[in-house]
Amino acid sequence: MVPQAMASDHVDGEITIEHPVSDLSDLYAFPSPTDPKRLVLILNSYPLVPSNGHFSDRLTYSFLIKPLTIKG
Repeated sequence: MVPQAMASDHVDGEITIEHPVSDLSDLYAFPSPTDPKRLVLILNSYPLVPSNGHFSDRLTYSFLIKPLTIKG
């Protein structure tokens, strides 16, 4: 069984203070409920968005996934 990990993060420093649209808050990763061979990734961004907020076309969010074998 894999231990549960929890984290939350808001406004890290100068970049996110000056450009809150770049703030990343939470990342969730879990096996798909419909196909355990697939991984579901959820990334929350811009958690404190105002009602007139928008997503930037100058940011790119990407995941780098590497295969892993656990021995033992």
